[in-house]
Amino acid sequence: MLKENVLASKTLMLKTLRRFAGEAVSFSLAIAGCKLYPRQIFKAVAGLMRNSKSAVKVTGVLQSELEYRRFLDDWSDCSLWRSERHIMATLSCDTSKRACGGVLMTDNGRMETGDYWREESGTINFLEAKALLCALDGFKSRIRNSPLDVHKDSRPLLGSWQSECGSNTEINDVIKSI
Repeated sequence: MLKENVLASKTLMLKTLRRFAGEAVSFSLAIAGCKLYPRQIFKAVAGLMRNSKSAVKVTGVLQSELEYRRFLDDWSDCSLWRSERHIMATLSCDTSKRACGGVLMTDNGRMETGDYWREESGTINFLEAKALLCALDGFKSRIRNSPLDVHKDSRPLLGSWQSECGSNTEINDVIKSI
């Protein structure tokens, strides 16, 4: 009910936004990846409190973040029970302005993947995040439901990953895709 009221509103009062932020926190405790999504909600709450405003307009990034919750409306799958596979894997990947590659080390040996960027442009930090996404995608059948150590040398990527969102929105969007 709260979700539908929030999604239907053009402006949100502080009290409603705080209640929705509380739901977002509870949701992120159940599904760890959801910690990436309430950032704009928290920024809106802080802005309202700091500026003593009573409401905020729902537009742009805040609107898309609120609409993310709609994935539950169409959810028909169940979460897979993690198997008892105890395969340790280590993933290393790197990138340049022209190509990216990754190496997966498991108990069964070493596997490599790589590709050239088609039309990717952006900072090297953004490309590092995209390289991680491409490497994970390339090895997804081998690493699904297994612990994975990832080695990266990109501080902005690590900072975004560890704090569940950094200040670089491009990197945040790639992390959300992961």
